[in-house]
Amino acid sequence: MLEASPGTVASGPHAPEARRADGMLPQGDGGGLTWRSARRPAGRHPGRPLAEVRNRSADTSARTVLQAGTTGDVYVGAEPGRVRGAAHGVEAALATAVPVSLADPRALGVHPAPAAADGSRLAPYVDRDRDGDIRRAVGAADSGGGMVLVTGDSAAGKTRALLHALAAVAPRRLLVAPPRGTPLNVLAERIAASPGHCGPGVVVWLDGIDGFLDGDAARLTGTALDLFTRERAVLAATLRTEHLDAYRTTGLLRRLDPVTLERPWSPGEVERAAAHGDPRLASAARCARRGVHGVAEYLAAGPFLHGLWRDADRCSANHGRPRGHALVAAAVDLVRAGAPAPFSTALLKRAHTVRLRGREALRPEGFAEALAWARRVRLGASGLLVPGDLDGRLWRPHDYLVDTAEGAVPDEVRRTAQAQVPGGGRTPGRGSLRAPSHPPRLRWLWPA
Repeated sequence: MLEASPGTVASGPHAPEARRADGMLPQGDGGGLTWRSARRPAGRHPGRPLAEVRNRSADTSARTVLQAGTTGDVYVGAEPGRVRGAAHGVEAALATAVPVSLADPRALGVHPAPAAADGSRLAPYVDRDRDGDIRRAVGAADSGGGMVLVTGDSAAGKTRALLHALAAVAPRRLLVAPPRGTPLNVLAERIAASPGHCGPGVVVWLDGIDGFLDGDAARLTGTALDLFTRERAVLAATLRTEHLDAYRTTGLLRRLDPVTLERPWSPGEVERAAAHGDPRLASAARCARRGVHGVAEYLAAGPFLHGLWRDADRCSANHGRPRGHALVAAAVDLVRAGAPAPFSTALLKRAHTVRLRGREALRPEGFAEALAWARRVRLGASGLLVPGDLDGRLWRPHDYLVDTAEGAVPDEVRRTAQAQVPGGGRTPGRGSLRAPSHPPRLRWLWPA
């Protein structure tokens, strides 16, 4: 039993349990120290509520704690029940570790691409301009331990690029992917206590590290990072740009030099994708040449948007968006019929009604609500409808929806599209609408 004088507490990962005998009840937080009084001070009326006094010493570092009030029991370390639960989570993460070369990209957070002819939902990797920077950062961490942080917008390709660099530099390391809520200080101590269990070394995978920078027990602290580094572990982390500003000034991120991937791909990256030979990459490159959406964004957002659009065609009472579905369908139909995009909201309002005839039972939502749903940003800069001007008056359908569209365009929409084409949509010697400007439909992009 460790006797601690009132107001002074020793703490640390290996500190023994300490208890005083004057009525204080310990409350652990998984990595620090808290306690509260369970004894009523002399003179306190028994019918009055007990005043609670709390102090905390966190981050597993020894320090002096000043107790305001009557000092009671002192407990150093985490609450025993929480330690057992934390140990179970850590052991589960270690038990499922695999060599980096065998890790499943989808399980680690890589967005599924459109399905290939063989059913694969992972497109071939295309070299990025900053691959060399990421590999150098991984190499430095592989040599002496440390963290690699890749930042960028959603669907910029952060997760895939970081995993590709790890596979090139450290393929034999064991990749441990702790779920959010795992106490990383306990994981670091477990790795330090069993170096032989980890063989050629460990990669701790923290995709979306913002989920590990908040909270008491589960957050990544400087102390835990130092312990990981001493054990020569590689911490591989990604962080979305929108979260970067919130954590940029924290002590932990100030120690790092992030590598940033841009969501729109550079001309060189786009041409490498186009030259690869994979039809999915060729379609993505055509879209990316506009400079709005990147190749990775097209591959990730396309299937997601297609599913969102497809599933919206149901009764609004069941959370459907029947008018929103028809509105997007009108934009897709107009492009397929040869009308020059982008389109005004007035044109979309006029053209979409043909898709709602006979479907009154679906209780279509109002037009303003449908338009707001269709133009909402879903991934990166992608939505079902993409802005065509700076004022929000013109809209075009996402390229993927046009590329994968099937079925006939209604005659009424074709006539509406013809009216939008200069000269009535007829070209010399043909007597028909101009050929659509979009590439031929790629039925294989969406599995049946």
